[in-house]
Amino acid sequence: MATQYTSLLGFALPTTGELDGTWGDVVNQNITELVEDSIAATATASVTSGDWTLSTTGSGATNEARCAILIPTGTPGTSRNVVAPSQSKAYVVINQSDAAVVVKGSATTGVTISAGAKAVVAWNGSDFVTVASSEVDGVSTISFGTTGLTPNSATSGAVTVSGTLAVASGGTGQTTYTDGQLLIGNTTGNTLAKATLTAGTGISVTNGSGSITVTNSAPDQTVTLTAGTGVSISGTYPSFTVSGNYSAGSGLDLTGAAFSIASNPTLNGVTLSGNMDAADYLITKPTLKDYAVEGSAIGNTGASRTFDLTTANFFSATLDQASTFTFSNPPASGDFGTFVLELTNGGAFVITWPASVDWVGGAAPTLTSSGVDQLVFTTRDGGTTYFGFVAGLDIK
Repeated sequence: MATQYTSLLGFALPTTGELDGTWGDVVNQNITELVEDSIAATATASVTSGDWTLSTTGSGATNEARCAILIPTGTPGTSRNVVAPSQSKAYVVINQSDAAVVVKGSATTGVTISAGAKAVVAWNGSDFVTVASSEVDGVSTISFGTTGLTPNSATSGAVTVSGTLAVASGGTGQTTYTDGQLLIGNTTGNTLAKATLTAGTGISVTNGSGSITVTNSAPDQTVTLTAGTGVSISGTYPSFTVSGNYSAGSGLDLTGAAFSIASNPTLNGVTLSGNMDAADYLITKPTLKDYAVEGSAIGNTGASRTFDLTTANFFSATLDQASTFTFSNPPASGDFGTFVLELTNGGAFVITWPASVDWVGGAAPTLTSSGVDQLVFTTRDGGTTYFGFVAGLDIK
């Protein structure tokens, strides 16, 4: 029978009578030397260019997979694999490369040994595992990069840190604070700066521990209410009380900083009570005049008739001939006025109206012969334009 070999390390198993005269060579080369390799031999290879698969050159021959010590070297700059036979074997691995190596079987996950680290690894039946390592708990150093934090104790076991967490790492970059301060981002490298709130005009800021209070230090504007005849005013802004009865011709004058009818038409916060006559408004208004009858209030008859709009809002006149009508003293420019003209036509008399009258419908009405008609006029812009329309023809 020919010489056999062991399944794991490939040592020679001579049979009786087979090695007559050559027994010493087989024992020395295929047993003794291989036993020495498995106990003390070193296999070294560079992993700069790629993974390292241990050689297995057959039974009874020298190979890397049988060696006790494996030394990967080189400068790969990235993790490399050291692939060993997937069978029972222990290795002392001394990683002299500049990157981690993974000792593994051809189809297993293996175990990682950091650059510069040393470890004893062994096959556990399904993969290589670490038996012992120069790395305590698998970690030799801790790096916090640019966070601003540093280890404050040994880098093994429970590690504590100290320092200030930098803005770039999600921190504030601050070590102390003053009550009422806020962190405000700025445009310089997107860093954070601390700033105290600054009060603007009419605003006060109270900085306290855990709270910031912003208040309006001057909520009341200076507002003066001037009462018309028969009215009294009490209270202060914004809670005014206006009481009493307005009499004809009285108005309400509101003056003061940033407060006017134009900008605050709802009079928010102002309470009005009492009775207001129909003649009163909260803005400049025309005054209701007396009833004027031709011959007394008008003061003229005949072919040329002038109606003074400062004397009345209602005029009654009797026509005794064809007449030219004139309106005098209209409301000032920007004001608005309305008056009624009642005409009793004693015959088929024709009236010449001022050119400034703009008749609704486009033409002056034809007055009722021997009848009474009422016409309504409105004016604005200092009498440059009158709008006229018929209120009623032959009303009696």
